[in-house]
Amino acid sequence: MNTKLYSIAGMAAMALVLTTACSRNEETYQPSKEEIMANAEERLGIAIDPALDWNMTSQGRACITVNGNYGETYTVKIYSNDPIVDKRGYVLKKGEVKSGETFIADFDYPSAMTWITVGVTDSRGFTNYRPVRVNDGLLVTTIGSAPVAETRSPMRSRTAPSVPQMGSIPTNEYAKSFLEGAVEPNDQNIYNNNKSWVEGTPESYEMGTFHINFNTASEADKEWFEKYVRPFIQWQFDIYGTSDREKAWEVLVGWIKETNRTSWLNLIPGTKGHWQIDPNYTDHFKITGTYDKIIGVMESEGDFARTMYISGKWTIPEWQTQKVGGGAVIVVDNGGELYIPANTTMTFVNQARLIVMPGGKVTGEGTLLVTNGNAAGKESYNGGTIDLGKFNNNFGKFYNYGTLRANIYAAGGGESNFYNHGVAHIVTTYSNNNSESPNARIFNACQWYCEYSMNAFIVENTQGSYFFVGGTLVMSNSNDGTSETSYVSLDNGSLMRLGALSNNNCDWNGPTSGYAVVEMGRVNYLNWTGEGPIARGFFQNNIAVSVDDKTNNCLDSDQNAYTMFSRYVANGIGTNGNTKNVGNGGVTFVERFGASVIVPRDENFVAGVSGCTPGYQGVGGGIVEETPTETPDPDPVTPTESNVEGDVPAVWTYAFEDTPQGDYDMNDVVIKVRECPDNDNELEVTLCCVGASFDLHLYLNDRILFDGLEVHRVLRQPSGALVNTGTGIVTEELVPTRITKPANFSFADADFWIDSQAVPGGVHIARTGEDPHAVAIPGDWKWPMEYVSITQAYPNFRKFIADVDCTDQEAQQWYKVTNGNPVADKIYNP
Repeated sequence: MNTKLYSIAGMAAMALVLTTACSRNEETYQPSKEEIMANAEERLGIAIDPALDWNMTSQGRACITVNGNYGETYTVKIYSNDPIVDKRGYVLKKGEVKSGETFIADFDYPSAMTWITVGVTDSRGFTNYRPVRVNDGLLVTTIGSAPVAETRSPMRSRTAPSVPQMGSIPTNEYAKSFLEGAVEPNDQNIYNNNKSWVEGTPESYEMGTFHINFNTASEADKEWFEKYVRPFIQWQFDIYGTSDREKAWEVLVGWIKETNRTSWLNLIPGTKGHWQIDPNYTDHFKITGTYDKIIGVMESEGDFARTMYISGKWTIPEWQTQKVGGGAVIVVDNGGELYIPANTTMTFVNQARLIVMPGGKVTGEGTLLVTNGNAAGKESYNGGTIDLGKFNNNFGKFYNYGTLRANIYAAGGGESNFYNHGVAHIVTTYSNNNSESPNARIFNACQWYCEYSMNAFIVENTQGSYFFVGGTLVMSNSNDGTSETSYVSLDNGSLMRLGALSNNNCDWNGPTSGYAVVEMGRVNYLNWTGEGPIARGFFQNNIAVSVDDKTNNCLDSDQNAYTMFSRYVANGIGTNGNTKNVGNGGVTFVERFGASVIVPRDENFVAGVSGCTPGYQGVGGGIVEETPTETPDPDPVTPTESNVEGDVPAVWTYAFEDTPQGDYDMNDVVIKVRECPDNDNELEVTLCCVGASFDLHLYLNDRILFDGLEVHRVLRQPSGALVNTGTGIVTEELVPTRITKPANFSFADADFWIDSQAVPGGVHIARTGEDPHAVAIPGDWKWPMEYVSITQAYPNFRKFIADVDCTDQEAQQWYKVTNGNPVADKIYNP
């Protein structure tokens, strides 16, 4: 309002203005354009860029292809916001399209928006959302299963995820075969037990062997031998190498003689070309009762390899390491138990195998280390239960058909492949805040459950599988000695639930038919690079993603993680403003339990305990997993019903100053306009406030609005009253009027105006080179309080008007709520 500068009153004054517009009379004087601009800059406190275009709305064209169920009709909506973030969608345009066809329509949108959200809803009410970049007014995207266009540069394609079956799953007959010729371990056969191939002449000492007679050795001698001799042998041969065994043997012989233990530790020189076998040599052991000692000869490899059949219980002594050498096999049969206590390790190396039959178990708080290589037929197998402090699958192939539980899962080197056909329940992959699984490759056909955070290199989930991480899943492209890059591959109907995601150059590949579902608590970290086939770190194909927390910034960045993820990583768009599509853009965003996907639930499903999947049935039908009582509550938000309150037409706010030299509080007249919710051929116009003393009328083009009522009368208030400006009258009786939408109507150039007696021809929306006497603002805008200039209420408005070339998004979208913009006590907010 600026009637403070004009003492005109009543109809007589109006007549005076109309009849003496060129008069120099102070009451009717019309300031020049220069005077108007000078007043505006003084009031606003900043110079206005003369090239500034006040038109903040553009008209674009949408081409949205929908590929869904054959014959089904889908509702397409184009939003001015992200409905999942704001819990309500503001619709710029809507229409219908049949599956396989393209929705083409012109639509109005805020000029400052470079990303616009598109929603596609099926007949059951499920909506897939996707942010789409607007390029030169074109909004082009495809939602649903569609082949990658030849003109695009897709990421490196991957075959559908699969979890190999074990070539030959151990049978009961196979397990029992290890009983043949097996003997129980005793003090003689667990140590004094060797054979070797001897080469060279007796004089050369190129190779030889020990004969150990522990019958004459004291316990102290035995401990001395295990503590010093065995490590010394390995140390000496490491020093001198296999090329100079003569020197190593010479050193060893001299050292043993000096210890005066030759009475029980006899050196037997080799003779050329024959086996030298210890009289107590045993290669098949069995434990049918209980046993609690280290079996030293189990570490022998190759031709020395032993087997162990357990139907009783073998307890490894605490603080010791039981090594199982190459070629050895340990079978834990039904009813058998291998117990590895805390601070104790059992290590399998070089094709050694662990076979746990159904009903068998490996337990304890110790560590099981499997480094058994990758040869076919040499893989380890669990059909029973493994429950340990630490399971280290380091450069090996391990098949799980039973239940594996571990406080720490480690996988440090090479192809550390874990093929899961059962339930794997781990607490974490971290020890002392450092990941122990940089090269974990998880191939999951059933249930993988991690209570807290984990690190992995490759994850594959087949149809109907369940992958849960209560903390953060860290996917990292570490060097595992192969040429592969880090990736996640998801089949149709697979389900992942993550407390958070940190994604470092890891590719995510969904199915090309149907959808996989990924639910996240939040996105922590993103690293992605490049365009085209060599791009890394993107999501592609059909993955329905929900993210609970959309407010945090990426780690080590001031960028909003959800925004960066949804716009770039999930859309397959290159970095640094590049516009090429890396993938086929199949990723869509949904609310939690909002994907149109049905995954059956296992009847015996208990999270981390049994069953493969908790099931997934869309909005309101998602099944909350039953967390075991001994397991702490996971990080992800508890699943809830839909939070989106519904869609409404997008709003434009028109704010006017009623005099040529106003105070720019932009509240003399404020109206809000939208398409009618029930009829998009009509407009709904609502008068929100009047901060003017003049009698004013509202128009669209040449049509007077509100049945010709003066604006104060529309709000049922007396002439001259200030209404809803923070000063004067407050009323919530805002009655909208409905009008037929004019032909070719567009918010981009709509001519709403007021007939102020102080401005001949009325006050219309400001154009280039003018002061902001009236502006059309995209959105449901809150106007400044009385006598508060718009730059005081909206600090970002200063940036907007100062430089037409400013690309800062906060300046371009000055009317939106950002940090400190608007100033809370300077806007009208009843």
